[in-house]
Amino acid sequence: MQTLKRLLSPQKKKPDPDPFGGLEANSPTVTSSTQPITPTSPPPPVEDPPSYDAPYEPPSYNEDQVVRLRDELQQVRLQLSAAESRSSNLEALSRLSSPPSQSRQTNLEAQRQVQRDEARSQLRHEEADVIALLRRNGFDIASTSWKENLNHERNNALCWAAANDHVEAVRYLMRNGASGTATVPADNWEDRVPALTRAIMADHILTVEILMEQATERDFRNSSDLSYAAKAGYAEVVALLLQKWPSAANSFDNSRAGALAFAAERGYEDVVRLILVSGFDLSVLPSMSDQTPLCRAAAAGQTAMVRLLLDQKQPPATTKTCFEVALSKAADKGHGAIVRMLLDLGVVTEFHMSMYLAVKGGHNSILQQLLAAGGRPTPVLEIAVRQGNLSTIQMLLDYGADASEGLEKAVFWGNTLIAELLLNHGAAVDVRDGIKRTPLHWVRNKDVAELLLKRGADFEAQDDEGKTPLYFAVMSRFPAIVDLLLGLGAGTSLMKYGKMPAEFVKTTINGAPSTLKDTAEVIQLLVKHGFRFNFNAGSESKILGLAAEHGFQNLVQVLLDNGADVDGRDNKGRTALHLAAMNGHVEIVKKLLEKGADPSVVNRFGRTAEYWAKQNGHTRVEHLLHLAKLKNQGAAHAQAKKVAGSGQQTAQTKKVAGSSQKTAAVKETKPLTRITSKPQQKDEQFTDPSVLRWD
Repeated sequence: MQTLKRLLSPQKKKPDPDPFGGLEANSPTVTSSTQPITPTSPPPPVEDPPSYDAPYEPPSYNEDQVVRLRDELQQVRLQLSAAESRSSNLEALSRLSSPPSQSRQTNLEAQRQVQRDEARSQLRHEEADVIALLRRNGFDIASTSWKENLNHERNNALCWAAANDHVEAVRYLMRNGASGTATVPADNWEDRVPALTRAIMADHILTVEILMEQATERDFRNSSDLSYAAKAGYAEVVALLLQKWPSAANSFDNSRAGALAFAAERGYEDVVRLILVSGFDLSVLPSMSDQTPLCRAAAAGQTAMVRLLLDQKQPPATTKTCFEVALSKAADKGHGAIVRMLLDLGVVTEFHMSMYLAVKGGHNSILQQLLAAGGRPTPVLEIAVRQGNLSTIQMLLDYGADASEGLEKAVFWGNTLIAELLLNHGAAVDVRDGIKRTPLHWVRNKDVAELLLKRGADFEAQDDEGKTPLYFAVMSRFPAIVDLLLGLGAGTSLMKYGKMPAEFVKTTINGAPSTLKDTAEVIQLLVKHGFRFNFNAGSESKILGLAAEHGFQNLVQVLLDNGADVDGRDNKGRTALHLAAMNGHVEIVKKLLEKGADPSVVNRFGRTAEYWAKQNGHTRVEHLLHLAKLKNQGAAHAQAKKVAGSGQQTAQTKKVAGSSQKTAAVKETKPLTRITSKPQQKDEQFTDPSVLRWD
């Protein structure tokens, strides 16, 4: 309203210095007051409203004030519209009441004041919109709250605005003290990222420019902002950052890889060129050589990036190790073109790691390049044998690999074709390793064993402990190989060793349950060829108990047939019957009972086999053991009754004889009296064992 009053009643005063520009020195004047009013020359164009950069206290509004501000702004706009419609009349009135120069000055001042008021009103309106936006998203930006929360609320709001590209909100918060480079307190690392980093990661160019106005090189020195932008390929952001801080090109983040390494790895050529032009020092290396731009580009298969780095005047690596690592990375991933470029440099002379990775990955074309460049084939023959790639093995043999170095691995892995290939290329059939074992000591496959024996392998060869191939075949439970070697007469040398049966039982008792699988067949073969075992040895548990516990029925039968004690106990006082009953092995329980196992035997804690069968829910086993117990009790009772009956009969005979003599004497002195006796009662506690059944 005051603005409209000033427009309607212009004041007469001397022109003051105007920050927006003064009046012209020689302004035209009116020659006669009676002459008709002619329009004066149009006023000069109105300049842009001034910027208000001076610091001021941040306004604090509540919701009612925001509503009133909007209503006032709407009224001002309506009044300004009405004033513009009467501008011609106002201009004429001002000319009639004042000289032309003063009228013109007043008109310009009024227009500028209107523009100032409108700019301020617009700023207030924008601030009100920003405040409402922030409140809708959960940010309390009242001035008292800012002071209480140590500016955290503003920084949180700024991070949110920067991540979502709300430019006006970013400007408002920056004017009111928020920091674009300050971290935000949070539990997760991702939530502590400052606003500038969030804007960079989202590629919000305008927001980045606004936030960078406040940041300093010190804020940027140890950050990863350039790496984030380079990793994502944001060339414009990278250009902005390098323009303000060129030294950032040589920075390394927490992953030990710089911005150039990230860009080269992902193939962002424009970003790579920007960083190289900014003066990146290729001699600066991270703490690990595998994080250099050349290594990361080679590992990713970025051929163009590798060529670009190699074409620089400054070499992309300062040590031979860096080139070796880059070569091994390319060989591992199968990037043949990059391998060729690095080999053509002539810098790398050690190829072992590169060849190892090429063989492991099956990259024969790269392996051939490395062999042609001078790589040694023998050290990588073992890994080729393990991989089982015949073409790779053939290539290594063609380049002069020692076939004997791979024979042991081929035998161990049971690959007959590879073993035959190596033998055909001159591998020694009895080649010794570091502990004097031959390939036959390591054999685990009957076909390979037959191949070695056919080629003249010594089946009685001893290692540095005097152990033969048959010993290892027995200990490993390979029945087919044991049978093959025993058939050739290898048992004689094993008998001379003497310790094998005891060690076999010990390893069976202390080994894994899986070793029991083929134990029965091996024992039968050895017993057939004259070996004798003591199956009641061992301190932890008997072999019969192990077989019964894990349900190996054939092994239980073999052990029982070869002298195993059916009631032998382990260190907890458990018999084989206890262990079989606990695990519900019905057939094994039957075999043990048939061999005379006592179901009434208790363990160290006073528990019978029947108790454990009942506890574990093995009803059928419980029934078997109960019947066996009753049968044993019946047999014992019958035996006791038989013994008692024979004794009673003897006593009765003696008693009858004595009675006869006494009766004869009584007859002589007394009359005959009748003698009666109580009949014998039947035992109701016993059931005839003949009616019991096992199933």
